[in-house]
Amino acid sequence: MSRTLIVAPTAREAAAFGPGAIGCGAGTDAGDAVASRLRANAGAYDLVVIAGVCGGLDPSLQPGSLILTRRSISAASGEELAVDVPVFDALRRTLRTQHIPFVSSVVLTVERPVASVVEKTDLWNRYGAGGVDMETHVVATASIAAGVPWIAIRAVLDPAGVSLPASLRDWDANSDDRDIARAALRRPAEWLAYARLALGLRQSLAALRSVAPAIEGFAPPIAIDLMARPARVPA
Repeated sequence: MSRTLIVAPTAREAAAFGPGAIGCGAGTDAGDAVASRLRANAGAYDLVVIAGVCGGLDPSLQPGSLILTRRSISAASGEELAVDVPVFDALRRTLRTQHIPFVSSVVLTVERPVASVVEKTDLWNRYGAGGVDMETHVVATASIAAGVPWIAIRAVLDPAGVSLPASLRDWDANSDDRDIARAALRRPAEWLAYARLALGLRQSLAALRSVAPAIEGFAPPIAIDLMARPARVPA
């Protein structure tokens, strides 16, 4: 039985991983859901993997590029959380052995979608993060509180040089996809942007599917005491 808990913000992202992943909700809901599951199943997991799509901040990354997270930064608090080095190194070797292309980088967690190219550029210059999402930091916080190592792997949906359609800029965990679709239909000027985003979604979900077997079969190093020693950032 796998002792790795794989969580993804949405049902669509979880489905890309197949039955090995569960939906945890978006934004702060994700942290609460993972914390609750870890409390209810104390000692059941050796690793939490946060999987899903993200926005690209590194201009070199294209839709479908995979980011193996080595550090999470909260834009709200500035707090930084490093992954456990043995876990990071072991998973990095696994991906390389299976010839799965990826980059290792920082991921920035924000409270609202990062919509414009200007904002993405500002965040890239400030934090040097490869990607941006709304869940990694809160899930990592919940994992550390439960004494369970964490790591995240994200696939770029919208690259740094692409702005999100205006209809998506206020998206949050409670947004209704049908309302977004109706708003998009009322804005023909955004149809090309949505078509581009749909293509990016296809590519990012395909990337998640490609890495899913490696993640599901990954056996993390055991006997890691996160509370007994400070985390150091992987090189």
